[in-house]
Amino acid sequence: MDIVKNIMIALLFAGIVGVTNAQTVSKQPYIEFTTSKKIGEKVQFFIVADSTEQKNIWIDLNNNGKREKNEGVKVFTTEDTSDSETRVIKSQTFRIYGKVNLLDCSDNQFTNINISHNQTLKNLYCKENQLIDLDVSQNSNLEEIVVSSNKLTSINFSKNKQLKYLDCSENEIKDLDVSKNIELEYLDFSSTQVKNIDLSYNIKLIELNCSYSELASLDVSRNTELDELFCHKSKLTYLDVSKNNKLDILVAQDNELSCIKISQEQLNHLEEKSWWTRYNKNIKLSVNCN
Repeated sequence: MDIVKNIMIALLFAGIVGVTNAQTVSKQPYIEFTTSKKIGEKVQFFIVADSTEQKNIWIDLNNNGKREKNEGVKVFTTEDTSDSETRVIKSQTFRIYGKVNLLDCSDNQFTNINISHNQTLKNLYCKENQLIDLDVSQNSNLEEIVVSSNKLTSINFSKNKQLKYLDCSENEIKDLDVSKNIELEYLDFSSTQVKNIDLSYNIKLIELNCSYSELASLDVSRNTELDELFCHKSKLTYLDVSKNNKLDILVAQDNELSCIKISQEQLNHLEEKSWWTRYNKNIKLSVNCN
């Protein structure tokens, strides 16, 4: 009788522990991935997390919702090292659990990435995948997003008000709204189908790359902090950089431009701006483009 009683107590305890573990997992922050890679192939991550949280970060490689032996992340990227975590997948859909601050999951053939359940994420690099959609609306702490070389047709950044660095180049994006991203300092939407963009709210912008795009017009008059502008091989018919006195690099060739309007101060120092003359051949640089 005592044996039966002990077994029942053990089973009850195991059930309680199981429920507790399941609840713990369900409450943990996570990022979910789906890849077109086959089971048995490798995926690679660069992960940054607070030292106090690293022990809680693990990869559910078989997607069973349970932390098992050897699923804890062993390698974290630091300021001094660029080491990566490489794992063999046991499921094409799997999760990384824990409070991740920075994630680089580039070039893993991911078809879907769900980051909405990890609010601590500040830096996301997921270039060279197969993404057709990415929801960043729940990640208000994001400061850097690199999602270049995917298959995105649109993406909404209106909730990412801390965003400073955005690279969505080499996608099929047609419309891009960055009016809510007033902290933005770097923007690259080159090799997209964007035809128009409002940059009037992005007064902190320092670097802009809109080359190889469908852009027909570009107003940078309010972007007085702009230091680098790459807008070559687009469809611009007019360009005025006379308000951009901090502009050091300007590449605007292979547009439909015959003249770029500059300020008198810029004209006076044109000999010092080798980038302007070298990469804007056959385009007149003048204070008067009428």
